[in-house]
Amino acid sequence: MRKVIAIIACTLTLCGCAGSRLVSREGYYLGLPDSENHPYSKYELVPKISQRDFHLVTEVTVVTQDDYRAAKKAGLVRYEQTIEPFLYFSIEKKLRYSPKTEVAGIINVPLYNLERKKTINLR
Repeated sequence: MRKVIAIIACTLTLCGCAGSRLVSREGYYLGLPDSENHPYSKYELVPKISQRDFHLVTEVTVVTQDDYRAAKKAGLVRYEQTIEPFLYFSIEKKLRYSPKTEVAGIINVPLYNLERKKTINLR
């Protein structure tokens, strides 16, 4: 019975069903190393993020505490996670894409980028 429970617990953890943390088991924010971006990475996004259809998830840029506070105050921060000594956060950017056709301007396909950022955690 203990083996069955251990197998179920491992399966839930690997599938991302056991918790809502945004850090993969390797310790990467949203499942990607800081220098990688999606979809051009060999790494997978965490399930919570990969279910959303982001055009691009950027590599991490370093910002100041003031930049973080301003984004937070403006309600732009979508996901945040502390991985000491850093506070990681993401901002969703909506882009407009109009294909070059005869009906350009009529057809607008919205695209979303997720910009990953980090700052020193002073909390």
